[in-house]
This record gives sequence, structure tokens and C-alpha cells, in this order.
Amino acid sequence: MKKLQLSIAALALMFAVSCGNNAESTKVEAGEAQKTEDVSATAATYTVDNAATKIQWKGSKAIGGGHEGTIALKEGSIVNVEGGKVVGGKFIFDFNTLTPTDIQGEKADQLKGHLLADDFLGATAHPEGHFVITGVTEGAPADSKLAGATHTVTGNLTLKGQEHSITFPAIITVTETSVNAKSELYFDRTQWGINYESDASVKDKFINKEIELKLDITANK
Repeated sequence: MKKLQLSIAALALMFAVSCGNNAESTKVEAGEAQKTEDVSATAATYTVDNAATKIQWKGSKAIGGGHEGTIALKEGSIVNVEGGKVVGGKFIFDFNTLTPTDIQGEKADQLKGHLLADDFLGATAHPEGHFVITGVTEGAPADSKLAGATHTVTGNLTLKGQEHSITFPAIITVTETSVNAKSELYFDRTQWGINYESDASVKDKFINKEIELKLDITANK
């Protein structure tokens, strides 16, 4: 009977983990940071429009539930375009703009304070996150789950002072005056040293390692 109970618990845990992410989210793995090349002097610079940009995050517990919210990009976030193609870009995540959207008031303030604390994002020492594009190719990666993906984006993601390369699918549209990029992805936060309650031994307090991001970024010339 005890073995049966343990088996049911294990299945429940697996179900919770597998259902924690959107069906169109692609899992990305942390790799060795890639060398960044200087962008051509002839490339055009498009500035990210925060009013037209939306970045959503989501985290979940293994037993169900979790939290979600938004975060904004800082001034200085740009996209480089040449020949009608994205050839570079830098995005600065402003952790002080992190806003829970599933709860309000004091509870939201408490959650934000916890997420910014040293045992999670460590925003006092690292108030920003960075993503620097190192390559963009046409066509989606083989493991893409993003419907309509047009490109594969590779870049260095820096969180809590740790820099790793990631690759993910995106839907990118470039015009003479604007760039729009959409994607849905999730990654293992512990690969960036964000280890808070990621050990299954904490049982009902166990927080899934995966953080999901939904990106809708617009930049204007």
C-alpha cells in the first residue's frame, strides 16, 4: 500500500511538472556563453518601445498553483537590422519593474520583495538581467513548439551575474520602421544559480525549476 501511495505521488508530481508550461513554450538549455561580434556600422538601430512591448513570466509549484506577472525592459534596449534582417540586439530586463498580476496589494508586494531578494534574483547586487543576440537564422529549430515560428534566435542570457547561451524559436517581422518579435520559452533557473526551493526534498514547498517567458517585443526606428 505504501509503495502504491508513493507511486501515485510520483505520478502527480510528474503531471504537475509537465503541465506547468504552455503547449507552445519551447524548453531552452543553458550553454557556454558565445562570443559577441560587433554589429556592422551600416546596420540600423531600432529602439525598443516599452509601451508596445509585453514580457510575461510564470512560475509554478509542483503540487499546483504558482504566480505570474510582467517585467519591463530598460532604456537602452535595441534591435539591429541590416538588409531587412535582424543582425543583433541587446535587451535589459529591469527587475524593479517586476509586477505580479495574479495577486494584488500586500500579497503582490510581498511576492515581489521575495523574488528580488538574494535567495532568488538577488536584485540588490544584480538589478538587471541582459540578453544579447549572437545570431539569428531563418527557420525554426527542430524542437520548436511555437506555432508559426519563422526564425531561430541565439544569444547570451545573464541572470544573477551568470551568463549562458540559449537558443529559441521566434516569430520575427521586420519593416522599414519597426521590428516585432514574439516567442514562448521556458528555462531551468538553477542553471543561473537561482536555487530557492528547487530541491524536491522540501515537498509541498517545492517550486518547479522552470521559469516560463512569453515575449512580444516591438522596436521602432
